[in-house]
Amino acid sequence: MLKNFPIIIVCIFIFLSCKKNTNAQDFSAKKELRNDTLEVNYYSNKKIKDVLLSEYKGEKNVKLFFSQNGVLTSKTTNFNEYPQINSEYNGNGKVIHQWTEGDIGGCIGVKGKEFFWDNQGILIKEIIHESTNASCSEKIIIRKEKEYYNNSKTIKTIKNFHESYEGSEDCPCGEWLNYNKNGNLIGKKIYTSCEELPICTMDVSASNEAISEKWIGSYKLIIQGKGSREGNQYNVNLNINKDNVIFELDGYQVYQNFILSATENNNEIQLTYKESIDDTKSWALEKTKNFGVITHSNDKYIWSSPYLDISFTDGKKNQYVLKK
Repeated sequence: MLKNFPIIIVCIFIFLSCKKNTNAQDFSAKKELRNDTLEVNYYSNKKIKDVLLSEYKGEKNVKLFFSQNGVLTSKTTNFNEYPQINSEYNGNGKVIHQWTEGDIGGCIGVKGKEFFWDNQGILIKEIIHESTNASCSEKIIIRKEKEYYNNSKTIKTIKNFHESYEGSEDCPCGEWLNYNKNGNLIGKKIYTSCEELPICTMDVSASNEAISEKWIGSYKLIIQGKGSREGNQYNVNLNINKDNVIFELDGYQVYQNFILSATENNNEIQLTYKESIDDTKSWALEKTKNFGVITHSNDKYIWSSPYLDISFTDGKKNQYVLKK
C-alpha cells in the first residue's frame, strides 16, 4: 500500500489541478456547461462560439467570444445592459483593446476612456470620449486621442476631434500637439475650439497655424463692380480669428460665405479657399481658390486678391484697402 502512496498523491494533485484550471479557454473544448450558463452558440465543429454566463470571475452577465480554435477573442461584461465593458484579446490571452458603451441622451455610444495595448501589454493609445449635450439628436462627442511612443510612457501626439453620433462628421478641434521622445513640445496646430460646433473637413493639412493677435478682427470692404458688373456694389466682411478666416460677401444677385485658410508671414497673410458655409457657391472658384495676400503697412491693410479680381472686375488687378 505504501508503495502506491506516491502514485495516489500525484493522481490527486492532477485531479485538483484540472479542477482549478477551468477558465474561459476551457469552454470551447468542453461539451458540458456550467450551472450559470444562460446561453451558448456553437461552431459547426461543435466548439463553443460564444457563451453568456450570469457570473464570471466576480462579474455579472458576461459574454465570452471564441475563435474556431477555442481561443478567447473578446469579452463583454454587463451584456445587454449599460454601461457595458468590452475587451479584445490577442492570441496569448492579453487584453489589447478595452472600451465602454453607454447611454448618451437616448443613443448608445462609446463613452469615457478607451485603451489600446500592444501584444506585450504596453499602452500605446488612449482615447477619452465626452458628450456635450444630453439629447441624442443634438449631442456632439468630443474625442481626445493620446498616442505614446513604443515601449514608453512618453506621449507622442495629442489630437482632439468633434464626432457626431452618426459618424457623418469627424472634425479636428482645439489644440493638436506633437512631442519628441524627451517629452518636449515640437509642434502645435490650433483649430476651432472644441466648445463650438464645427464646420470642417478632415483635410487637416489645409488648416491654419494659430494666427497672431495683430491680425485678429473684422475687416470691411466695398467693391464697385467693373466690366460686366459695372454699376453694382458689393459689400465684403472678412472676420479673421486665431484659427480661421470667414469671408462673407453680398451684393446684386450675389451672396457668398466661405471659410478660408490663412498662412502668416511677418506683415503679410495669405488667404486660400477652404470650404463653403451654407453651401454657397461661386463660378470663380473653378478658376482660382487664391484669395490673395493682405499686407499690413503704415497702419493700412492692403488686399491683393485674384479671386476678387476675377469675380468683380473682369480680371483687372486691383489693390483693395480694408477698414478694420
